[in-house]
Amino acid sequence: MEDSRSLCINWVMIGSSSIDFQRVIVQGTKFYKSLEIHYDLGNLTIYRSAFAYQMAELLPDNCGRIEARHAAPDRIVLELVDLNQSAEIIVKEAYFPGWFATMEGAPLNVDRSNTPPYVGYITLSVPAGEHRIELVYKSESGTWMHVSAVTFTVLIAIALLGEWRVRSHISRKAETQ
Repeated sequence: MEDSRSLCINWVMIGSSSIDFQRVIVQGTKFYKSLEIHYDLGNLTIYRSAFAYQMAELLPDNCGRIEARHAAPDRIVLELVDLNQSAEIIVKEAYFPGWFATMEGAPLNVDRSNTPPYVGYITLSVPAGEHRIELVYKSESGTWMHVSAVTFTVLIAIALLGEWRVRSHISRKAETQ
């Protein structure tokens, strides 16, 4: 928890533990007790960070300004202002293959950072200038769900067509007899 600022930890939840254990966990950090709930089976304590973390950072430092916000749980918008050189943006969101980015509507490569202490976060390389970047997460399972639904629909249509052909063949055969 000592590195909570670079890890973007806003709050910590500790359940069913002693006060001494909680003190050890948050000792030397900038977390304060925000909420404590006691119930029959134990307790739940929420500690909040005393500072607001920055969702995205520019590397190198001081090469421009960045404003980042979560537009939705699966969408991040970045506004770059006065970027005076090419830079790397570290977005403090775990990299996963479902993230896609666009800059002014054109596709932008999304990579996994290997730069300590940002290992595992999303990284984007951008040229100098002012830019609007949108990051969107699209689940691969959603794509497979669509493929499965279309396949299922096609199979049902084939089965119904086969049933219709069999029935029409039977009725034509019955008419000729």
